[in-house]
Amino acid sequence: MLRSKLLVYMVSMLCFSSCFTFRMEEGKMLRKLNRAGVDARSVMLTYGNDRIHYTVTGSDTMPTLVILHGSPGGSREYLPYLRSAALLEKFRVVAVDRPGFGLSNFGTSYPLEEQSRLLGPVLYALRNRKPLFVAGHSLGGPVAAILAADYPELVHGLVIMSGALDPALEKKESWRPLLNREPLRSLLPGAFPQSNIELWYLKNDLKLLAQKLDRIRARVYILHGATDKMVPPENVAYMRQHFVHAQSIQVTMLPRTGHLLHLTRVKKVTEFLLGLE
Repeated sequence: MLRSKLLVYMVSMLCFSSCFTFRMEEGKMLRKLNRAGVDARSVMLTYGNDRIHYTVTGSDTMPTLVILHGSPGGSREYLPYLRSAALLEKFRVVAVDRPGFGLSNFGTSYPLEEQSRLLGPVLYALRNRKPLFVAGHSLGGPVAAILAADYPELVHGLVIMSGALDPALEKKESWRPLLNREPLRSLLPGAFPQSNIELWYLKNDLKLLAQKLDRIRARVYILHGATDKMVPPENVAYMRQHFVHAQSIQVTMLPRTGHLLHLTRVKKVTEFLLGLE
């Protein structure tokens, strides 16, 4: 259940982001990585009118770890993972700006099915005959899940961190359409207008996604904070029940940990990712 207290989330995210757009200029992000001694490249996939951006660190000969942010958010949140020496010994790490955020079609909102269509080419572009893992945090969790369902031939491992997948745990939040109308929409800063819309889509999107979860054949790794008040840990039981054809399911609960574990528990999350088989 993504909590209805949007302003609380906005304030908490301010602790980790200097602006509400959650965007970082391409060159600045690469400079930060280069100063950390990491070779990085920025990729902009363009097809038709769509532009999907992602940042890559590590060798193209390694297994690939693709990371998807929540809502709102951006690939800049994953700088600690892009420059992690331990992760780069095991993976090529790819942080993606999901459609509508960062440098990827910024300002537009997309339901899960459309996000899968737009992100599928990224997975194809990253193929290197080595295992590919797709990890998603929060709303990035169901995006990762639909990618694993739609592209089972590409996704070796599905990683869901603080993921919201159970539609029954999503409140109706009938106030969200009000925020999409003027003048309230103009008062929402940065990336929050498109975030508000995709969160409004989410409950119905998750009902549609439920019909696809039995297509997932990948290994599934679930990481959740035991005290997550934004996306309740009860989502884990739902995933256990619905990933019926997953090759395996591994669950790790972090005690005394809330929703933003990828920012507050970087060391623990890194250890978890290093445990992917």
